[in-house]
Amino acid sequence: MTTVKTGQKTILLSPLDWGLGHTTRCIPLISTLLAQGCRIIVATDGKPEAILRQHFGDKLQYERLPGYRVHYSRRHVFLSIIRQLPGIRQAIRYEQQWLKRHIGRLQPNAIISDNRYGFYHASVPSVILTHQLQLQLPAGWKAAAPLVQFALGNMLEKFSSLWVPDFANNAASLAGELSHPLHPPAIPLSYIGHISQLPKAAIVPKDIDILAILSGPEPQRTVFEQIILAQHHGHHTKLVLVRGIPNETHKIPAAGNVEIIGFAGPEALATLVQRSRCIICRSGYSSLMDFLPLGAKCILIPTPGQTEQEYLAENLRQKQMAITTTQASFDLPTQYEQAQAYNFKVVPLPETNIAMQQHVVQWLQAFS
Repeated sequence: MTTVKTGQKTILLSPLDWGLGHTTRCIPLISTLLAQGCRIIVATDGKPEAILRQHFGDKLQYERLPGYRVHYSRRHVFLSIIRQLPGIRQAIRYEQQWLKRHIGRLQPNAIISDNRYGFYHASVPSVILTHQLQLQLPAGWKAAAPLVQFALGNMLEKFSSLWVPDFANNAASLAGELSHPLHPPAIPLSYIGHISQLPKAAIVPKDIDILAILSGPEPQRTVFEQIILAQHHGHHTKLVLVRGIPNETHKIPAAGNVEIIGFAGPEALATLVQRSRCIICRSGYSSLMDFLPLGAKCILIPTPGQTEQEYLAENLRQKQMAITTTQASFDLPTQYEQAQAYNFKVVPLPETNIAMQQHVVQWLQAFS
């Protein structure tokens, strides 16, 4: 049984398992809480637990809580998500029941949920960390937007407060209208700045032509991996492919000018980014917070049918901060040459994690 020090604050935290970004962006948040002397209990399992154990070891207490288990189809991703809504609702109900069963045993001073809509408790201050204050719908679903927005607001307002990993100032915002809705939820809302797991890396020679970083649910992660490797075959560039699979057992053999890495921790990934002439990745929000502040030249390929990623990629394309194309139109040699000739607009971004750290310190003082 974990010993709690006198006056030590216990924070119960749970990241969504929908891709790895929710977990990796919790790394600097957890590090900040640990630096303030907090005891951290993480409710999760699977890949999120593997990543946190790899980074923090036994500094955290782990409790098993299944994730939402979302998967994408090879076609019609948005429709596949719609079909999974009953299962997602069931997962939200389950995490509510889980909290009610275990709250007396764990006795947290506060709860932090990264995009898990049922991870709150009426008698404990409960924070939800999310940039999705306004959901993006496909063109044919726009009529449903008011109803969807009402449902989203209703879920968010179950929490005590809302932390948005972005800046209130649109000039520094990466999430655009996703984090700046016309009608914000009616709960205390704080913009806590960009959060990134990646430390500042030393400036090193650019000896990697293409760094491909994979993420997201299956099978689309594997589909994209196969596309990249097939299109790079016979190409003259040096490719490093990070598969995004912690503790992987099945390894793909590399050949020629291709290097394949199962998973890269924050320090290793930051160095790879600095060594690369361009990066191919999904346009997930955590990826953008990781790579753009480091000055990375990104080729963004949204997961097909993932409307949030499509919006984020297009928003950055319009700002000339990134190149984007669809997965169906993606051609590695063409996009690589385009990236070499493109005049990427460098937008000065505030240093990551600073605003978050200041906010967390002030937040913890409320429990003194």
